[in-house]
Amino acid sequence: IIDFEKQLLKGIGQWLEINGEAIYNTKISDIKEQNWGVVTAKPKKLYLHVMDYPQSDKLVLSGIDADIKKIHPLFDRNLSLKSTRNGSDIIIDLPVSSNIHNYSTVLVFEYNGSLNSTQSSTVIADSKGEFILKKSNAEKYHSFSGYDYYSNKSTVVKYLWNLSKAAEVNFEIEFIDNFNESLLLIVNNKEFIIEAKKQKISIRLKTNSANKISLRRKDKDKRHKNLNIKGLKLILK
Repeated sequence: IIDFEKQLLKGIGQWLEINGEAIYNTKISDIKEQNWGVVTAKPKKLYLHVMDYPQSDKLVLSGIDADIKKIHPLFDRNLSLKSTRNGSDIIIDLPVSSNIHNYSTVLVFEYNGSLNSTQSSTVIADSKGEFILKKSNAEKYHSFSGYDYYSNKSTVVKYLWNLSKAAEVNFEIEFIDNFNESLLLIVNNKEFIIEAKKQKISIRLKTNSANKISLRRKDKDKRHKNLNIKGLKLILK
C-alpha cells in the first residue's frame, strides 16, 4: 500500500469511529434529493450526511413531515440542535464547532411516530397525451465513486420519473439526444435494453394508476459513472 492510500484508509477509519452508526445497518432513505448531501436511515432515525456545509450555518431538510424528537451531531450526542418549520421544510441551526468534518458531518434526526415524505414531482402528459421526461423533472440517484480517491463530488447514475396515469396504453420511446452505450430502461418493473438512439422501443403504461420509469447504464462495471442525457419522449403509437 502506498502512502496516500494509507492516509486515505486511516482517514476513513477515523471518520467511521465517530460516524459508523450512520453507515452500518442503515438503508437508503426514500426522502427526496437534498442539495447538501445524502440521507441514510434506521427505524425512527435519519442520518443527514452534510457534505456541502452551508455558509449560513442553517441546514434546510426538504420534503418531510415528522414529529421531531431530537436533532444532534454524531460527534456530540449531548448537543441538541434547534429547528424551525417553513412549510414542508425543516430548518436546522447547525453547530459551530472545530469538529465539522471537511468531507461529511453527520447529524442524527430522531422522530416519533411515522415519517411522511413528499414524493418528487409527478410528470403530467401534455395536450397530446404524451410525456416529456427530462433531467429537471427526474429523481436523481447518485454515486460518490465516479471520480478520484479524495473527491466527494457525486455523479448521477440513475434517473427515475414518476408519471401520472396515462390516457392511452401504447407508447414508443424516443430519445432527445445521442448516446453511445447500452442503457437499461425499466418501465413499471419491466426491463428494456436500449442499444442505440434510433432503436424503437414500444412500451405499455397503466391507465388506472401512476407509472414509474427509470434509466441507467446496462453495464454493471460502469454504473458508477456519470449518466448525462437530455431525456426522452413517450410518443403515442
